[in-house]
Amino acid sequence: LNGIEHDTLLESYVFESHRTHGMDDLAMRHLDVKTISFEEVAGKGAKQVGFNQVTVETASEYAAEDADITLQLHQAIYPQIDQDEKL
Repeated sequence: LNGIEHDTLLESYVFESHRTHGMDDLAMRHLDVKTISFEEVAGKGAKQVGFNQVTVETASEYAAEDADITLQLHQAIYPQIDQDEKL
């Protein structure tokens, strides 16, 4: 893991290992934001399509939100970890 810093999944695990760590759950818990789920983009079950089959507009919105929420989660979680000497 040399060189890896500020991974929100790892930050989440360090901060609250007993909770779920999916981005959708983290966004709701720490940011009070309901994110676009992969199922909303690609469907579910037998009707699910590959990500390469969704429109560029839909894929772009999903990917942009993913990047934005990842940064916001880091900005919300990391300061709490940094302030706790035990973590």
